[in-house]
Amino acid sequence: MTRFNKAFLLGSVLGLAVVWLALKLELGGNSVKIFVNPVAILIVFGGTLACALVSLPFQDLWRVIERTWYAVRNPKTDFLGTAVQVIRLSVETNRDQLYLEKAESIVGHVMLKDSVQLINMGFKSEDLRRFLEVRRDQNESALNQASIFYFSLSKLGPALGLVGTLIGLVILLYYHMGGGNIDKVASSMGVALTATLYGVAMANLIFGPLAEYMQLTAEKSYLLDTLVIEGVVQIKERKHPVYLVQVLKSYIPREDFAKFDLLVRQEIKRKGESAMAATETTEKQSGVAA
Repeated sequence: MTRFNKAFLLGSVLGLAVVWLALKLELGGNSVKIFVNPVAILIVFGGTLACALVSLPFQDLWRVIERTWYAVRNPKTDFLGTAVQVIRLSVETNRDQLYLEKAESIVGHVMLKDSVQLINMGFKSEDLRRFLEVRRDQNESALNQASIFYFSLSKLGPALGLVGTLIGLVILLYYHMGGGNIDKVASSMGVALTATLYGVAMANLIFGPLAEYMQLTAEKSYLLDTLVIEGVVQIKERKHPVYLVQVLKSYIPREDFAKFDLLVRQEIKRKGESAMAATETTEKQSGVAA
């Protein structure tokens, strides 16, 4: 199931709203259009785009954008839900050895679904672990690449803002300072200061937080994928669900232990009720047949 990161959306909107409100309060009745400077926009945002294209091939740049959107759209935070899915697979597999063949269309977690497919293909435990660890490491590497890319762009913002500032100051000193034209002096100073504002804002409101978010996502994704790998290996080796619960608990934050235990008890109770209902149905059918 798709889960959009609401905190990411709220933080983005709140950051822009705070800046907008601060400008409105400071300007009073004046227009905020004075902060819209085409020259500064061209230098900072155009220069950032050019540097991004230079640093990465276009295909890799597009992949970074896709990974970022996927990380925002599917945050790697559902440790409890994923652990419960693994336990459900274990319980059902211990009751029905053919359950894994039907589970491919039910499982929602991508790594878990791939793991079930590998088990159904007959992979041994050591091969299963090795292949899944390679996929986990590739996924972490891809997310870290996106994080490094955004960290680089966050450093470029102030640098390009400084370029715009220097351009405005050079024009001011060479052409407008001695002429006495206050309008042209103000225009050049506006380009200089607005370019710096754009660069600092872009670094601290956009690319810096994005880099931190992608780094955190890489760490959580690695831990969540490790949880899945350990779980499916135990399922492959037909370990008892009670043993599996203790293994998965090692990867869950301590603050969620009580909630995890409650979910496990609910899952076992639900399976027990389902088994009793199936038994009663079978007995009724046998009585009717008799």
